[in-house]
Amino acid sequence: ARISGPSAWFEHMLPRIRSSQWRGPEPVEILQQPGETVYVPAGWWHIVVNLDPVVAVTQNIGALHDYAKIEDIVRRKRPDIYEKWIARVRFCWPHLVQQ
Repeated sequence: ARISGPSAWFEHMLPRIRSSQWRGPEPVEILQQPGETVYVPAGWWHIVVNLDPVVAVTQNIGALHDYAKIEDIVRRKRPDIYEKWIARVRFCWPHLVQQ
């Protein structure tokens, strides 16, 4: 049986990443305490495991100077929301969208 999802990552990938044979970037592991905020820079691969029941608040931020790249990503990866999204962008920031 093929196992996928976060549990498979922890079972199969994490041991490889922690091994002395790992040649990729060194992982950063933290234990977030109550009341702490963690900032994950754009483009950083990450995985989270919650040890206790939690309420998580996340926010993805797109800078105006990255608009063309963001639009391309939304168009390719989220065709299900693209038309509604681009209509909202046209309404809020009409100067960004080329007709």
